Amino acid sequence: MRKKAGILVVLLLAARLRVAALGGEALWIDETFSLWAAGEPLVAGPAAVAANDVHPPLYFILLGFWTRLAGDSELAGRYFSALAGVLSAALVYALGRRLSGARAGLCAALVFAVMGMPVRYARELRMYALLCLLSIAATYAYVRWLERPTRRRAALYAAPAAMLPFTHYYGAFILLFHNIHFALRCLSPRSTRSTRRLLRSVSLRDLRALRGDYWLLIQAGVWGAFVLLWLPALRWQMQLRPAGIHHAAPTDWTTVQYCLEYLLDNSVWVAALAALGVAAACRGSGRVSPLSPALSPTRGERELEARAAAHSPLAPCGRGGQGVRGNIPSFLLLLLWFGAPFIGGLLLNLLSPSLTLRNLIGITPAVALLAGLGMSRLPRAGRWGAAALVLYTALATYPAYYPANPPWREFVREAARQTRPGDVLLYHLGPAPISHPFEYYRRREPAFAVEPISLFDLPGPPSAPGFTEGVRTLAAGAPRVWVVTSYETPLSWYAFTALRRTHHLSHQAHFSNVSVYLFEPPAQPVVAYRLGDCFRLTPVVRSRPPYHPGDAFEAALAWEVLAAPAVDYSVGLHLVNTAFRPGAQADGYPEPHTSTWEAGDAYTTVHQLRLPDDLPPGRYDMHLVVYTWWDNRRLWVWDAGSDMLFGDYILLDTLTVEAR
Repeated sequence: MRKKAGILVVLLLAARLRVAALGGEALWIDETFSLWAAGEPLVAGPAAVAANDVHPPLYFILLGFWTRLAGDSELAGRYFSALAGVLSAALVYALGRRLSGARAGLCAALVFAVMGMPVRYARELRMYALLCLLSIAATYAYVRWLERPTRRRAALYAAPAAMLPFTHYYGAFILLFHNIHFALRCLSPRSTRSTRRLLRSVSLRDLRALRGDYWLLIQAGVWGAFVLLWLPALRWQMQLRPAGIHHAAPTDWTTVQYCLEYLLDNSVWVAALAALGVAAACRGSGRVSPLSPALSPTRGERELEARAAAHSPLAPCGRGGQGVRGNIPSFLLLLLWFGAPFIGGLLLNLLSPSLTLRNLIGITPAVALLAGLGMSRLPRAGRWGAAALVLYTALATYPAYYPANPPWREFVREAARQTRPGDVLLYHLGPAPISHPFEYYRRREPAFAVEPISLFDLPGPPSAPGFTEGVRTLAAGAPRVWVVTSYETPLSWYAFTALRRTHHLSHQAHFSNVSVYLFEPPAQPVVAYRLGDCFRLTPVVRSRPPYHPGDAFEAALAWEVLAAPAVDYSVGLHLVNTAFRPGAQADGYPEPHTSTWEAGDAYTTVHQLRLPDDLPPGRYDMHLVVYTWWDNRRLWVWDAGSDMLFGDYILLDTLTVEAR
């Protein structure tokens, strides 16, 4: 009765950590992508979206059914992951109880309930909580099948096993761990004779003696379903990303250390308890081995064992305190659960960069089970002390469970409040899915006075004339122009440059990784830039169109020295076409050389570029760069008034070159 009350308390604690203020944080990019994929027509729609992503489709399909029942708000969508997280804690208890007894199961459930990684991703609208749940469910079903390999238990194992690779590709490593463990059971000392007989002559009788016929059928069905239903889409995903995902961790010792610390919850107490669990499993004690799958065989199980071959690899081993040798296959269950996905992920990362910490969430139950086993082997006072230390460490890092997402919701509300009829709102938040948070909250904000326009909808690449003309046309006559961006790229640089010719930057605000800029028509436009920490520069174009091959482009540069430069900088005028390829350039030192300048000085220099006689007619951009010639390192260009980064060049003008 006390253990039932204990697991109820643990599950309530797990639920509290996973659902507290679940809808408080705004959704971030990946979460809104999940809702977008789930909102497509059921099954076929999410599968088509996933085929162009980096994940398999099952989570998006299940989320589609969930959101049609519960809604697609932040709270409703995240509850799907929170529910999976609480069920995971319950299954950890059930598996720990089956492996090592009710006390060890309760301790393991407590550790899992407060571990940072499971809590973190049970509060996120992504597939990682479901991956963890399926990892535990498949392993629990596998252990039950080892106890009694019946058709019913085979089907109960096949269901979560088949869902694993369809939820996340790293779920395949959980199946790899099951297969390695099964092979080691077959090669245990008690089954050597049967294994050799199988290797000499593979027959159905030998397979049945090893109880491997069901296993082979299960694996053939699981992998066959994946190959038939998803292999073409997987090949397409690999073609889209031949170099892997861009944010994958490198395969080096630093990554290994970081992953181990993260999986052990950055807690010395969890690591110590897990080590104690390993020692207890190696030592073995009592009537049964601590990790033997067949903990307390029933009468039917004993009868099945009696009918099985004398050297069956699946017969319970390690009984009667036989020590490590007889206990190896069972002891390896949790170590393989930890080691096979971890090492497999590192090896896969060498071939195709794909390793991120959250991909390893399916390993965390093994850590909790080992720590629970170690805690259960302590005396009562030690168990209570260890539980208190684990709880204290977890709650001390409580804020880390809930990292702050970018405040998209607050930003959209502020933008809706500030905009007025007649304003122009341009946003550059990247293509889908990067722009999904803005779109998600914009649809839920009825007070928007203007229709936002994506810079991606303007014609041509950012260096194309149509893009610059599109920005100018939209801004013409507008009382105010808002630009919303999440990062600086050539697209935003070209938009800012086009606007600054007719408007001035009057206001800016920053919301985490989102920035808002307000441009208003000034009485006299002034364009000033800051180059590194050395110069404030105001360029003035002296030449005027039309331009023809052989003409000279001339610009005057007004310099203000902010800090005395230690080296001589070169100034370059670079003419580039719409494909960003150079057409001509003129480079040289300003006079006097910059190494002689002192802070507070002011200089005006004039620079010319003669257009080549054979320059084809067309549209060109004139870039101004300041750099050191020996290493070609350019100074970064910032807005002088707002410290907004423009890039490593200044767009002086867009030239239309006509034939003579």
